Amino acid sequence: MAKAAVQIWLDLPSVEQALPEQDLFKAASPSKSPRLAHCARSHRLRVGFGCAALSAVASCLSGIVAFSTWEPAIFQQSSRYRHQSPFAVVLDAGSTGTRVHIYCFGGGDLCAAGSEVVRKTRPGLNTCSEPTCLSSLLQPLLSEVTLQVPTPLLATTPLAVRATAGFRLLSRTQVDFLLDGIQDLVRQHALLNSTVEVMGGDDEGCLQWIAVNSLLGAFEKAGAPAAVFELGGASAQMTYAVQPFRLSKVSQELQAGYIRELRPSGSDSSIPIYQHSYLGYGILAIRTKMFEEAIALQAADSNPCLPTSFYMEYTSQQRTFRGRGAADQARCAELFRRILQPGRSCSQETAPEDVHCAFGGAWPGPGYKSSLDTGGRPKLVACSFFFWCLQDVGIIPVNTSHAEVTPQVYLEQAEKACSLSSSDLDSAYPGLSAERASWLCSELTYVYILLTFGFGVEAGREPWLCRCRDWRLRTAARGGGSGPVRMYIAS
Repeated sequence: MAKAAVQIWLDLPSVEQALPEQDLFKAASPSKSPRLAHCARSHRLRVGFGCAALSAVASCLSGIVAFSTWEPAIFQQSSRYRHQSPFAVVLDAGSTGTRVHIYCFGGGDLCAAGSEVVRKTRPGLNTCSEPTCLSSLLQPLLSEVTLQVPTPLLATTPLAVRATAGFRLLSRTQVDFLLDGIQDLVRQHALLNSTVEVMGGDDEGCLQWIAVNSLLGAFEKAGAPAAVFELGGASAQMTYAVQPFRLSKVSQELQAGYIRELRPSGSDSSIPIYQHSYLGYGILAIRTKMFEEAIALQAADSNPCLPTSFYMEYTSQQRTFRGRGAADQARCAELFRRILQPGRSCSQETAPEDVHCAFGGAWPGPGYKSSLDTGGRPKLVACSFFFWCLQDVGIIPVNTSHAEVTPQVYLEQAEKACSLSSSDLDSAYPGLSAERASWLCSELTYVYILLTFGFGVEAGREPWLCRCRDWRLRTAARGGGSGPVRMYIAS
């Protein structure tokens, strides 16, 4: 079957085609949208992932792709409205919260325009079961859009709502209810050029891999791109470049579920990448598995991952779990090892050196271990909760966007958190709520086990951690900017 070539590239015509200059300036007056008004003189923009990609990881990426020439079903936009506004809006409906990213493409470069407005509400939209919940979480974000985008441009401004793994865990009925409710609220704010979709795990991981490696300059120099691990609320992602010769050992049937090909613009050769989304293994979703495993081990009243003597009730997806803590980091680690259970035979077609097998019944891909040891730095980038959980315990400063630590750091912090009573946790982590601190033993232990036992990263290795929601990472990683990156995806 023929593969569809997809070009990740944005080329907007002059905004004056959409609205006369004097009217646009009036609409974008300081009282209306003070932070984005200077973008109104936008002429022509070509933006790849070199600038804004990590601003919102998959959410930002899905938005940029949504307004580019890549048009699989979830990214299709109405041709009636396309390219008539210099603004673009992305609503990232994650499992822990919803972010709105408002971009203004002006001055030939998004970063030069200095224009991104970000707002967030919690909890995630996937927790809603009634319209009032959706409204309370979305109204502040949509109101920000109407504040920042000139009123005459609202109807033609592209808006992409991209729900991620939290939605993929829901039933079809629940998803349809939420998507319909979101679409209704969006239309009520005159945002007619909108799409509301659940993003697939393969798209999420693939786009994030492009974003990270674009900002690291991996597509502009020799050497292997970085492998990218991401830990969200509902899922974990693993994406890395595969050495082409290794695919000769793998059947097309096995490749079909894991391998995608990227082809740089103007090149006849492609880059095969491995991608898998481990749905249900995110930092929040794993809590359910943790309680279930404790019950199976008859340890509900002596849960080794909860603070000693701490009683907890946890509700997820209309299920309520109860447990009392008897914190023990070693036992907690063993509990998570039982949940992951890697080490089974992944496939007879796995390369001989691939002694490590991924968890959740997934094939880790050909040459998995080798992919983490190729030239160039950083070789491994770990994003989102890999970063945030160390920020919560003070290892990474609050205003830092990236850091290098070893998995051993997670173990040390887990041992510390698991050794503290609930009252001691309050004094040890004064910046955290009591509820947040009560999860530290569990979360830090899980992250350590996920990296070392699940993904097979050596405990002494230094992965490069990043927030993955800050385009300033480009400056930190490369010492400056560069032109846009163009790439095709063969799907």
